[in-house]
Amino acid sequence: MRHSTANLKRIEALLKSDGYTIRYEKGNFKSGYCLLENKKVIIVNKFFDLKNKIESLNAIISQIYQVVPEYFLPEDKSFLESILKIELEATLVV
Repeated sequence: MRHSTANLKRIEALLKSDGYTIRYEKGNFKSGYCLLENKKVIIVNKFFDLKNKIESLNAIISQIYQVVPEYFLPEDKSFLESILKIELEATLVV
């Protein structure tokens, strides 16, 4: 996946369509993001560059979704599946 503003917006839209709020804040987070599960709030370090923001959101997506939910639109399903595949490959390589 290319690290572009369009892909960042697409990831944000995908998460927002599932009820998540994404906030970019400064803070002292170890991994660059914080996921508040009960409130569906995602906080990403606002000082990250585009690549790190996308990678942080992809890591969150792999934590949230083990299987692609059926209620997503077909194009969102395929996009989410590609993110999950990338994250799975990244964990297998490490």
